[in-house]
Amino acid sequence: MAQDITIAGAQYEDVPAVDIAKTGGGVARFVDTSDADATADDILVGKTAYVNGQRVVGTGSAGNLEIVNGQPVGATVTLDKTYAQIAEYLTNGKTVVLSISGVMFPLRTIGANELFFTTTPKETNSGTKAYFVEIKIDSQDVITVNSYYFAITTGTGE
Repeated sequence: MAQDITIAGAQYEDVPAVDIAKTGGGVARFVDTSDADATADDILVGKTAYVNGQRVVGTGSAGNLEIVNGQPVGATVTLDKTYAQIAEYLTNGKTVVLSISGVMFPLRTIGANELFFTTTPKETNSGTKAYFVEIKIDSQDVITVNSYYFAITTGTGE
């Protein structure tokens, strides 16, 4: 939504956004979101939007996404859907995402009678290691959770 604004005494009409140069390079963009009315359910799960200046994380499915909810129980995970139910969603062309304690695990691979969900690799604070979690569900509804940690090395280009 465009606004009339004043910067350093100069007036500007119908400004949709303000770009300000950042100290380290690049530009910071500030957009008026006061006319936005989307709710979390209007935004796809895992996506983010800003409504009225507030960050909103999506919970919506748009009819093509199924969320399998998992619950950590000690060192194991329980799910609210079976392998067969998840496989049926996939057969019907739906995207399946596993959600455990608010962390989204996209379906990465489909093996012979197995489904694998993994997080995206993340760098640790040191920037030298990364990890991802893999959750395997087999056709007998046996759930296996594996965590992988590995070093990240960057080439020198030589």
